[in-house]
Amino acid sequence: MSKSLAELHQERGRLRERIAQQRATLAREVAPLARACDTIDAVRALARDTARRVNRLASEHPALVAGIAALFFALRPRRTLRWIGRGMFLWRGWRNVRRLLASVF
Repeated sequence: MSKSLAELHQERGRLRERIAQQRATLAREVAPLARACDTIDAVRALARDTARRVNRLASEHPALVAGIAALFFALRPRRTLRWIGRGMFLWRGWRNVRRLLASVF
């Protein structure tokens, strides 16, 4: 039994309406995730730009960077060592996370 053309158009209209509702629901439910992803992207871009600037500064003025590091170490050696340890911890953790994500994806 074939459906009439009017019935097919009516069914198509209902399906399109249902699809539009599903898209609206999905957009509403994904909005917090999209905001979080945008924030992560902004932080990554800031970190990447900062790393480029530091690398450029270090390559153009290595004595300045070494002098700043020596000054921090001379003024507050314990605090400097603590921050170096924290930095190493974060760097190793980031490497492990990247390696884990690379193996998953």
